[in-house]
Amino acid sequence: MKLKTLMKFILLTLMTLCFAQYLLAEVSLGIDPASAQLVYGDGLTLSLKVDGLDTAMRGFEIELVYDPAFLSIADESAFEEGDFLSQQGHTEWFVRGSAGSYTLSCALMGVTNGALGTGTGTLFSVNLSALNQSTGSEGTDIRLPSCTLRGIMNQDIIVDRVTCANVQIEESYTETQCIDLKYGWNLISSRILPSQTGMESVFAGLKTAGYLVKVQDEQGRAMEMSAGGDWVNNLDSFQTSEGYAVQVNTDCRLCFTGDLVALPFVIDLQSGWNIVSYLYPISMDAMTVLNDLENEGKLVKAQSESGASIEKTAGGTWVNNIGNFEPGEGYKIYVNDTAQLIYSQQGKADTVKQHGDNSNVNSPNHKLRIEKR
Repeated sequence: MKLKTLMKFILLTLMTLCFAQYLLAEVSLGIDPASAQLVYGDGLTLSLKVDGLDTAMRGFEIELVYDPAFLSIADESAFEEGDFLSQQGHTEWFVRGSAGSYTLSCALMGVTNGALGTGTGTLFSVNLSALNQSTGSEGTDIRLPSCTLRGIMNQDIIVDRVTCANVQIEESYTETQCIDLKYGWNLISSRILPSQTGMESVFAGLKTAGYLVKVQDEQGRAMEMSAGGDWVNNLDSFQTSEGYAVQVNTDCRLCFTGDLVALPFVIDLQSGWNIVSYLYPISMDAMTVLNDLENEGKLVKAQSESGASIEKTAGGTWVNNIGNFEPGEGYKIYVNDTAQLIYSQQGKADTVKQHGDNSNVNSPNHKLRIEKR
């Protein structure tokens, strides 16, 4: 008798859990990413994803609406079927509509058990591009006003939640920073993030001209020509937080065109030597830039490309033989623990003279030119 009672209790508990799981199940459709920030001419790929599906699905019909004053979809070919249904068998995929509104339909053909899998997957994706029209801070919405999911018996599957997307579009402002390189080794950095960050692209002009010998990062990895005459690149993409050692065989100029680094900007330092960028647009006393590291007791030494340094004397006094940090140059920083070098929005002209005269705005070794395009 006790065994029967126990079995009934277990069965009732399992039924309760199953029913609770059914009640908690939520089928959702969402555009991924749900938000994006673009500049004029940027491209964006959006995916529509289903999640929480606990009923086998046979097909769908979904309307996607956007404002053609801000966004452009080339034509029906900009849409691509996802694999949520197609991985289960043969499908029929249709796209119809015109600028501003498209309807996407897809269905598994023949006898099928439908698509369930993990209950999560991509129904379709679409490529859009930003037009030359600012949306302002409110952005422009990409909406899904009509969403129909069908089960294997062609019955409706209830969608509990639909998440649309918002895209902000702003005018593109590109900057150009040019750095004069001298014959031999140079320690450089840039406050411009190039539009193409691959090292082959960043240094393409110097390579083509035959001026570049070698580029090296703080870890000793390099891009250089092999004995066979082929360029070998072991560097990651260009980082505005990093300084780079660049060797050239003649005096020449290296230019960066892209987006200006936004301040404040934080550079994470590892214990030991780091090669960092200098991100302010003007010269600044080096001790002012390194003031926080000094106060934290983490600064051991700083060094410029010429070998000039900042370090403590035996008597515990800091001596600055670098003078000013200069735009376009990189610097070696030695710290005794992990730390952060912070370029604040306020760290400009108002703090220039905290540690001394900064009349030397233009370094004789590195001349800087910045233009807005």
